[in-house]
Amino acid sequence: MRYFLSLFLAFSLILAFGCSSKEKEKGPKPLSTTCSPNGGDFVNGSSVNVTLTANKTGATIHYGIDDPNAGRSATDTVSFTIGPASDKTIKVYYWSEWTDPNTGNKELENGGVPKEATFVFKPDWLPPTVSITPSSGKYGERSQVNPIKISAQDQHSNVTLHYQTQSDGGGWSSEQTAGGSSKTAEAQVTWPDSAMVFEVKAWAQDALGNQSSIVTAKYEIDLTQMAKRVLDLINEKRAQQNPPLKALEWDNNLAAACQEHADQLAAAGGTKYSPADPGADNKKLQDRTSYKYAYGGKGPNTAEGIFNLWWGNAQIQGWMLATDVTKFGCGFETKYWIWIAAER
Repeated sequence: MRYFLSLFLAFSLILAFGCSSKEKEKGPKPLSTTCSPNGGDFVNGSSVNVTLTANKTGATIHYGIDDPNAGRSATDTVSFTIGPASDKTIKVYYWSEWTDPNTGNKELENGGVPKEATFVFKPDWLPPTVSITPSSGKYGERSQVNPIKISAQDQHSNVTLHYQTQSDGGGWSSEQTAGGSSKTAEAQVTWPDSAMVFEVKAWAQDALGNQSSIVTAKYEIDLTQMAKRVLDLINEKRAQQNPPLKALEWDNNLAAACQEHADQLAAAGGTKYSPADPGADNKKLQDRTSYKYAYGGKGPNTAEGIFNLWWGNAQIQGWMLATDVTKFGCGFETKYWIWIAAER
């Protein structure tokens, strides 16, 4: 027992000695003063709020503006303003001293040699900022995007916004401009129903000639989202019947067959567009899947547009309200629609 007790005491002494040694090695932190901001570039005509802070309580901060021997002082921290200034460089000099309240020993930061922070005031060099909202992406409906907002902002001078649009890669439109009489500029553009892909690019220039980088946004129709929107519209009509009809369910396999047939019809030249017409692979829709009702045709490339067109056809409307089907699929390729209703 005494043996283990001796080992424990010895181990404790080693730990205590080790900790004490580390503390001695680490020692007290040296006196230091920070300057915030620590200099930098600033636009002509502006002012800068400067704060000096010592890291030890009771320290005396000595500082000067453009003169290291100006003789200004404060305790612990001090804030002051430099400027407004133009086409000028201003230097702030600073250092601290501190007296240990326990020993009376005096500590001089950096041996009493002042540190310095340099503030340069010059003509506005900052470019405007440009944003386009909403962000790029795939969307089921253009209404999720429109109107597209383009904006530019400059901190110090009037700004002019420049922008262009492009539909389906057909070439950029002529350049349009907005603003020029204030520090902000805004414009709106609309993704047209005729375009499956719509792009916007914009940049801005302030009154001093500073230019922003070019900002772009690209919007694409998500075919699956758009096709599912057609189903939503059909089910809205089914729910309005008396009595209400059960909603049709989206079927991925039917949708894949529809999309494949629409793609193949387009690849075949686009002169035929019914389920019974063969695609470029010589397959008809019935070769791709089984179904109860099917219809295809040219039409608007919006879900609402094609639904309204089909709803206006008495035969197709009857299929949309049929009670002997439970599943639905739909596909689209550049104005060629194929849809299927089936019992699964």
